[in-house]
Amino acid sequence: MTTHSFRAATNLLAVILILVGPGRVAGQEPSADLISLWLLTDCEVGTEGVLETQVAQAGAQLVPGFVQAAQNGPNASTLAGVAAGAGQEFDQIEAFLAAGAAVNSRIPAAFIQTLKNLSRDEFITQEVNNFVFSYEARALVGLGIVGGPTALEVLQSFANNTGSRLQPIAQNALGNFAGPTTMAGNITSKVGLSNARVWTFTLTNNGPAAAMGVQINSMNLTQTFGAACTPIVTTPAAFPLSVGSIAPAGSESTAITINFTGCPATARFTANISFSANSGTVTGTVIRYNQFE
Repeated sequence: MTTHSFRAATNLLAVILILVGPGRVAGQEPSADLISLWLLTDCEVGTEGVLETQVAQAGAQLVPGFVQAAQNGPNASTLAGVAAGAGQEFDQIEAFLAAGAAVNSRIPAAFIQTLKNLSRDEFITQEVNNFVFSYEARALVGLGIVGGPTALEVLQSFANNTGSRLQPIAQNALGNFAGPTTMAGNITSKVGLSNARVWTFTLTNNGPAAAMGVQINSMNLTQTFGAACTPIVTTPAAFPLSVGSIAPAGSESTAITINFTGCPATARFTANISFSANSGTVTGTVIRYNQFE
C-alpha cells in the first residue's frame, strides 16, 4: 500500500465510522477506536467538524490515549506500515521519472530535479517524520478539545519546551483550551528612591485556559495633580516586557523602574498599562487613577 492509498484508506474508514458512530473495531474499546481514527484521519476528509464533536463528547476517557500518543508517537507496527508505503510510493515516482513522463507534464523542472536528487532512504525518512509529526500534533490538538487538568498539564509541558517542534501546536491548543482566557492586573507594590522607583505589576490569569507568552506592551503615566514633571520608565529600556506563562488561577509579577526626579511628593498620575497573551488573542488594559510615585 502506498502512502497515498494508506491515507485514502484511513480517510474512507473515517467517513464510515463517522456515519455509523464510533463503534467497536477489531475488539478495541470504543475510545481506542476514536483515538486511532482521530490520530490517523487526514484533515481533508471533509467531515472534520463531526469527528471533533465526537472527540469532545467522549471527553476525559480519551486523555490517556492522547497523552501516550503525544509523548511516545506511533508504535513500531504503524511506522513500519508507513515506511513500506513510502517505499512503494518512491518506486512509483522513480518509474514515472524514468519513463520520461515528467518531461511532458506541468510539474516544475526544479521540483522534478529535487525528486531525482532524493534517495529512497531519504524519501522514506522524510515521509515517516512527517507522519510522526502529524500524529503527535493531532494528539495535542485532541487534548485541547477534551480538556481537563491532565490535558492542561501535558499541553503546558509541550508549550514551554522551546526545543520541541510541537511547541506552537501546544500553544495554539492552549489558546483554545476550554474557551477564551481572561486576565486582570494591578499595581501591587512601590519601593525605592524617587530616581529609581520600582513599581511591581501583577497579572492574574482568570482562566479557563493557560496564558502563554504574557507580556506588558506599554505603560503610560499622565499627570493629574501637582507641579508639572516628566517621569521616565528606565526599566525595561523598551516594551514589550516579557512576563512568561501563567497557568489558570495563577499569577506572575514583574518590575517596572521609573525615574520620578523633579516630581513633587504631592504629584499624582493616572497609570495606563496594557498587556497581552496567547499571541495577541488575549488583551487588556489596567487603568489606575490618583497614583503617587
